[in-house]
Order: sequence, then C-alpha cells, then structure tokens
Amino acid sequence: MKFRILIICCFFLSSCSVFYPGGITFNGANYNYDYYAFNEKLDYSEVSYLLNPTNFSGSKFSNGSNLENVVEFFQKKLGKKVTLKKNFKDKNGKLKIPFLINFDITDEEVRFLKSNTKLDYIILSKISYLNELDHTSLTQVSQVTTP
Repeated sequence: MKFRILIICCFFLSSCSVFYPGGITFNGANYNYDYYAFNEKLDYSEVSYLLNPTNFSGSKFSNGSNLENVVEFFQKKLGKKVTLKKNFKDKNGKLKIPFLINFDITDEEVRFLKSNTKLDYIILSKISYLNELDHTSLTQVSQVTTP
C-alpha cells in the first residue's frame, strides 16, 4: 500500500513538471538595479564625492538618514572616493557641513561647500512616490512657467 502511494506521488509530481518545466517556485521581489550609463558619466580620477542623505517626497528637507541600498550602490561604484555626510567631520569630530542639504540645493549652499570643503562633487538622491510623479516635477529646475 505504501509503495502504491509512493508511485502515485512520484507520478503526480513528474506530471506537474510537464506544465511547469522550470519547477514550482516562489520568486520574491527583485530590486536589483543596473544603471549602465553610470560609468560613462562619473569622474574616476582623484576626486571626492559627498553622499548626502536621501530626500523623500512630501518632505522639504532630508531627515539625515541614508538608505542602505543607496550607500551600497555608490560605495560599490566609487569605493573610498565617496564619503557620507554624517562622516564628513573635522579633526575635532565636528560636522563640516552644519546644515541639512535639500535635494534642490541652493546657490548659497553650493558656495559654502566650495569655500569650506575640498569636495569635488555632491551626490543628491530623492525618493518620490509613484502617485505623486504625475502631479509634481522632479526638481525646481525642471519647472517651466507657461504664459
């Protein structure tokens, strides 16, 4: 009797493979992102990058936290050339940049960074929710006034 049940189970499992040749599996969500133009646009010479915390839509400024995936992405691409804003400190351990940097960085903030740091580039990132993308522009720079 046990042998017959085993044979029936084997037959049933092998018959399912006809309908699902790849097998029956659960595929979780995949958030892997490959940006193939990345290497063409960045300066890989002896430069330094500052990775600013990610801004979120609905918020005028950053809350000062970095997203782990964003940090890993840029550290993988740039190595030791990228520094997190929270780690950008002077010899006394004081932050060199005493203000939060918005995604829409102001000219005054850029002048401060140029005169008070030896940074070459700043990386700004922003997360927008899909339902908001139709109603807002991504940056203030892209806003066009129509007559």
